[in-house]
Amino acid sequence: MSEIELIEPHIEYADDIWAFRDEILKNDEGNEDIFAGCMSLDDCASAEEWIRICELRKDEKTCEQTGVNVPSTTYLAVRKSDNRIVGIIDLRHHINHPILGTWGGHSGYSVGAGVMQPTC
Repeated sequence: MSEIELIEPHIEYADDIWAFRDEILKNDEGNEDIFAGCMSLDDCASAEEWIRICELRKDEKTCEQTGVNVPSTTYLAVRKSDNRIVGIIDLRHHINHPILGTWGGHSGYSVGAGVMQPTC
């Protein structure tokens, strides 16, 4: 099993983020839980827009601009052996919110379909 490194979204990963988005859209078509934990990646027009949203969500003062009341930090789960994004993890800084405190919790995530496939 390859090691996974958590990396904050950065422009150098824009193409890989968009490829991950396309993979999720293709493999989870019709699934109501599609993109759970990826925030608004499916609604964004570009990876660059999503990266800006991730940055705004990190701060209590700016997270509301993105439609959320609880700040969070998002990480790309990158497989070290091939530098491939295999998932996205969103860690909320607190859950002092009625819905998050009841069922949302501190983290959200999505895992790509090809994660368990061996790499050559």
